[in-house]
Amino acid sequence: MTKPSIDMSAPLGATVTLPNPVSTASGCAGNGRELHPFVPLSALGTITTKTVMPYARSGRATPRMAETPSGMLNSIGLQGSGIDHFVAHELPWLAEQGARVLVSVAGERTEEFAEAAARLKGQPGVVGIEANISCPNVADRGLVFACDPAASYEPIAPYARRPIPRTPSTRSSPRTSPRSSTSPPRAPRRARTGSR
Repeated sequence: MTKPSIDMSAPLGATVTLPNPVSTASGCAGNGRELHPFVPLSALGTITTKTVMPYARSGRATPRMAETPSGMLNSIGLQGSGIDHFVAHELPWLAEQGARVLVSVAGERTEEFAEAAARLKGQPGVVGIEANISCPNVADRGLVFACDPAASYEPIAPYARRPIPRTPSTRSSPRTSPRSSTSPPRAPRRARTGSR
C-alpha cells in the first residue's frame, strides 16, 4: 500500500508557488549560513534573510541584549554589510544551496527601501522582498514607520508605482496602531492596488 502524497505547495503572490509554507523569520537564521549545517535550505519554502540596508551599518553600541525572567530583549540596530555586499556574497551562496529567498530590506528614509529593492532585480533565487517597516524613519524624528499609517504606506508604495518582478510583503512592529481602514497592516494592500 502506498502512502497518499500531500500537496504542501503554497502560493506567494500571483506568480510564485513554493513547495511548502515553511519560512524562517527575518534575522532568526542570519542569511542562512547559520542554519545550513542543520537543514538543507532548499527544503524550506523560503529563507527570509536578515534585514539588509542600502549601505553598511555597524548597528547599536553594546550592550545589545538583556536577559529577563521571561526571555531576552535585544536591540541589534540592523547591523550589516549593505546591499552591495549582500548581492555579491550572500545571494550567490544561497543560490548554490537551492534556497528560495525572501530578502528583508529597510532604510532610514522611504527612498532607501526602493533603492535596496532595486538592487535585487534579476537576482537568482529571490522570490520576494520584505519591507521591514519596524525600523525608525530618520526623516520623521525617528518615529517607527509601522506606528503611523501614512509612514507605513510610503516604503511600500514604490512597488505599486514602479512594479518589481517580486512579491512584496511587510514586517511590522508590535507597537502598530489598532486596525482601521488606514492602519499599517492594510498599507501593503493599498500599495498593491495603488489606492490611498
